Amino acid sequence: MDAQLIRAKYVSYVPAIIIPSDKVQISKTRFLLPESENFGLCIAGIRKHIKTKAGEAVIFLIDNRTVDMQQNVGAFYSQNKLYKRQKDSFLII
Repeated sequence: MDAQLIRAKYVSYVPAIIIPSDKVQISKTRFLLPESENFGLCIAGIRKHIKTKAGEAVIFLIDNRTVDMQQNVGAFYSQNKLYKRQKDSFLII
């Protein structure tokens, strides 16, 4: 489904797809992130779906960069022109 259709139905959410590395097991890869939340809160929710061993760290990258966890999801999505150029407009993490 196209992200624009999802954004039309869920206006205050950003559609995101998680692409894990080969070493990470994740039970769910598609998420709707609230626009008004910061990345730190959204990542905490996503981590619940990731299976890790004790002592393992998980790093989330967007465009091969780490993101400020205090940054607002909606502001990041609207400011980043890359997602406007993509066919599907999903936020890829």
